[in-house]
Amino acid sequence: MLNRRLPARAFFRAVFFVPVTASLVVVSTMWKMLLNEQGLLNRVLHLVGVAPHDWLADPATALYAVCAASIWQGFGFETVVFLAALQSLPRDLYDAASIDGAGPARRFWHVTLPGLRPTLVFVFVVGIIGAFQAFDQVFVMTQGGPVGSTTTVVYYLVQRFQALDLGHASAAAYLLVLVLALLSAVQLRLARRFE
Repeated sequence: MLNRRLPARAFFRAVFFVPVTASLVVVSTMWKMLLNEQGLLNRVLHLVGVAPHDWLADPATALYAVCAASIWQGFGFETVVFLAALQSLPRDLYDAASIDGAGPARRFWHVTLPGLRPTLVFVFVVGIIGAFQAFDQVFVMTQGGPVGSTTTVVYYLVQRFQALDLGHASAAAYLLVLVLALLSAVQLRLARRFE
């Protein structure tokens, strides 16, 4: 819908992108306030009869809460990337598919989706790399807890560095570089395959 000529299209595009412009610390603090035991989410759930839950203090839900905040903050970037890819797809392909009798679903499966394959690979790999680099959200929202359920590689690396455990910090950094280099190589190979 962000790609179609609709009223207030620029406004809706801006709404999707605004969270990307916010600091990770600000976004994490906002989500921490929303998800605490007295937060807005629990108040809304209380209205429908659900007991309050401290989402960030429960090992079963803390990682999901951090993921939700991270996805919400980064969603606008992926939206802009997909929007740019959609606008670069040749209009002639859609016209030819329509003339051949393809409906909206078939045009999506046979024109749009194949045209977006390189973008899908890019967004997937960049998203995974971003997940490996998550630090701010974990530091602000849970500080690696509860019971280490939200500890990421970068958070562990910083913890070890601050404790002057440089051997473990260095090992974690090398592991992170290795994994990210491998993911980047996979992305490059897949991108060449879909060209």
